[in-house]
Amino acid sequence: MLLGLILNKWVLDVIFPNSIILSLISTSVLRGFNIFVLLVGFSLIVFRKNQSFASAIKVIGVNVCILLVGLIAIELLFGDWISPSRLNRLNIIKNSTFYFDISGLYPSPQKIIKFTKDSSGFRGTYVKGRNIDILTIGGSTTDQRYIADGATWQDVLHDEFRKNGKDVYVVNAGVDGQTSYGNIKNFEWWFPSISGLKVRYFLFYLGLNDFYRGEKNIYDDIIGRHHRLVRIKIAIKNQSALYYLYRTFFGILKVNASSIGHGTDKDFSTEGWTDKPLIKDHYAVMKTKLKSYGKRLEILCQQARTLGARPIFVTQTKRSFSITDNKVRGINKVNKYNGIPYNSVDEYYMISLMNQKLMEVCKKNNGVCIDLASELVFDPITDYYDLTHNTPVGTKKIGKFLYEKLSPLF
Repeated sequence: MLLGLILNKWVLDVIFPNSIILSLISTSVLRGFNIFVLLVGFSLIVFRKNQSFASAIKVIGVNVCILLVGLIAIELLFGDWISPSRLNRLNIIKNSTFYFDISGLYPSPQKIIKFTKDSSGFRGTYVKGRNIDILTIGGSTTDQRYIADGATWQDVLHDEFRKNGKDVYVVNAGVDGQTSYGNIKNFEWWFPSISGLKVRYFLFYLGLNDFYRGEKNIYDDIIGRHHRLVRIKIAIKNQSALYYLYRTFFGILKVNASSIGHGTDKDFSTEGWTDKPLIKDHYAVMKTKLKSYGKRLEILCQQARTLGARPIFVTQTKRSFSITDNKVRGINKVNKYNGIPYNSVDEYYMISLMNQKLMEVCKKNNGVCIDLASELVFDPITDYYDLTHNTPVGTKKIGKFLYEKLSPLF
């Protein structure tokens, strides 16, 4: 029981500050170990009263072995230790049709909408075997789970081209919750698995999910060399079914806490908004994130070029802030960014820095650069059904805006 009090994250941080080895041990692993040793200690006390110490150890040992065998079986059945496929790790949905009730999200003549993913994991209408003109990549604002088939901004963009006599296929490869980390893995794990995939332009609609992603993530090994133990840890996480379950569960909690989940804070009001930021130097706070974000964007450019395509980058914005009379106003709700308090006014400035980095990398790599966040004005009442996601009215506005920007390419 003393082991549980000594070998925990907080005590070890004090004893071994900034230890490389300690950084490789996740908090969840230490918590699991603490619970285990505390239970063993408690069991020994109970067994000591009734039977011999040796009998207690035997009972505990047998149960631990059964538990380990069960965990190994789960990993072999549901993990990626045997199969080379990594699509489960990317949350790719294939060959599926869902029906969602959107009556509580936004006004619509249809209360139930249809959401379809084809055999490749894509949304949209296109001719199989034909080159895809624009393949869109991003998170939930690209995937648009609660927007019906035929009403996404990709569908609107496709329809606008067709109305003007151009047969341009726009396909949706958005994945709910995905950041640029996942976008990079798409090129490594997902797209190579699609036979005959040829794309003319990859459109990246990025920014918001990366803003809420923590800094100093171990998956930044994609942009540099790291300790061998770090690479082993990443490999285990990529293939483990139990870690995938853990990541999904806590990912949902983080999304809801950040107010970027579907339907989160959907009741919109500007009452109590403020124009006073809490942070003085936003760049200083964002410096580390901007550097790693820029490197990941560089990788996306390289990956698109490797497949013979040109990258298109589009910036993102949200409903929690607005600019009126050249003054930024936002929700006066205090959140924390790396332990630093911020409100929605600060959020505007920090997301703007990420959008600037996106445009900077895009121009440097001769991409098609579209600053939607600065150029397109949304109606906060009709264009969103929560702080982040667009209604069909908003997706129509995005699709038409993108058509005006992209039509000269075709």
